[in-house]
Order: sequence, then C-alpha cells, then structure tokens
Amino acid sequence: MPSEAKILKDLKKFGLTPNQAKIYLTLIQQGGLTAKQVSVLSGVPESKVYDLLHQLEENKWVEVESSRPVKFTAKPPSDVIKTLKNKKIIELDALEKALIEELEPIYLKKSQAEKPDIWILRGEERLLFKLKDMISKAEKNILIALPVLLPGLQEILFPVIQTAKLKGIKTVIVIPKTEADKIVDKIKTVSDVITVDQLFGGGVIVDQREVLIILYEPLLGIWSDHAGLAQVAAGYFNYSWGKKAGEQ
Repeated sequence: MPSEAKILKDLKKFGLTPNQAKIYLTLIQQGGLTAKQVSVLSGVPESKVYDLLHQLEENKWVEVESSRPVKFTAKPPSDVIKTLKNKKIIELDALEKALIEELEPIYLKKSQAEKPDIWILRGEERLLFKLKDMISKAEKNILIALPVLLPGLQEILFPVIQTAKLKGIKTVIVIPKTEADKIVDKIKTVSDVITVDQLFGGGVIVDQREVLIILYEPLLGIWSDHAGLAQVAAGYFNYSWGKKAGEQ
C-alpha cells in the first residue's frame, strides 16, 4: 500500500494544495466529519479548514451532508478523477483548437516568407523590368555593378534611382574604367559612381536581401530573394571592387 506521503504527493499533481490534499485524504480515511474534526485529524488549522472545505466542495472533491452538525464527506476517488480527467480533456481540446487557429496562420506565413525564389530572366526586356522593380522597392541601399553599360540603360535607371535618392536611399554604381566615358552626368547626381580597373561579374543587390546576377553573351539574369545568397554576393562584389563600395 502506498505511503501517505506518496498519496499526498499524487493528489497535489491533480491540482490540490498541500492542505486540501490532507483534508481530502482524511475524509477518505475517516468518512463524514465536521469541520472541527477535519482540523484535528488532518492537522490543518481550524481557521483555514472552512474555506478549504468549501473550495473542495466547489471543485467536486467533497460534498456536504444534510445533518446537524454539518458534516463533510469525500466523493469517491474514481468519480473525482474521472470528472477531472474529462474536464482537462475538454480544456485541452479547446486550447488546442484556439492555438491552432491562432498560430497556424502565423507559421504558414513565416514558412512561405522563408521559402526563397530563384528566377532565370532571359532577354534585355525582362532583365530591365526586374532591375527597375528591385530598385523601386529598396529601403536601405542599392549596389549596382555594370561591366558593360548597355545602350539606353542609364535613361531607364535614372528615374528610379532618383526616386530612391529622394527617399534617402543610397545607390552605388561600379563600372570598369573602360566604361567611364559612357556614364552620363545626371546619373552622377543621384548615385555614387566608382570606377575600378577590372570588374568581375555584374549585378544588383538591394538591401542585402535581393540579388540579380547579370551574365552576358547571352544576356540573362539570375534573381533570388535568398538573404544568404544576397549577403554572399554583396561580400563578393565588395571584394571585386576593392572594398571601395563598402567604404562609402
């Protein structure tokens, strides 16, 4: 037979306080008792017994006999435990439903946000459209590397870079010295232009969260919103530029 200490410990696992557990165990052992008798036999001070007995009654652990003086009896343990178990199941089912309804949309939204895309863009028209789209959505900074200045590119870039500047977004354009004489003056009014001896690869990085790698012959672009890839590309470009862009 389990010890009294073990029984009291198990009762507390079902939500009873130490004194409530003592009172319930005493009533199980002794049968119907007055509040005063409960106090004497359980060792719980009489000043606390009345409140504790009423708490146990409210929670369906004990019931009050219609007698004079009033006596309290313990409800059968099997009934009490079954009632508590059913109540807990109902509570957990309700909690499960509430948490799923509240958290699942957040989880799905986060999972979708963390799933990066990679696009292959073929042709000048698609490339330029994506380039303008990226620059127009920038929030912090724009890094552009152009080994070759395509005809008409500056006219296309100027309005979106100008808008970015008005929003306080800094743009850095890096070109090889062989292309320096092709840069138009108005581009220099909205962007920092850096010339380097050699430029290995071209591309655009926006806020270090979006990258467009530009390849030539044939002309195509590789775009991704993978933050890790964008950061690696930024590090590579900074290294290629002799860290000049990173020092701006």
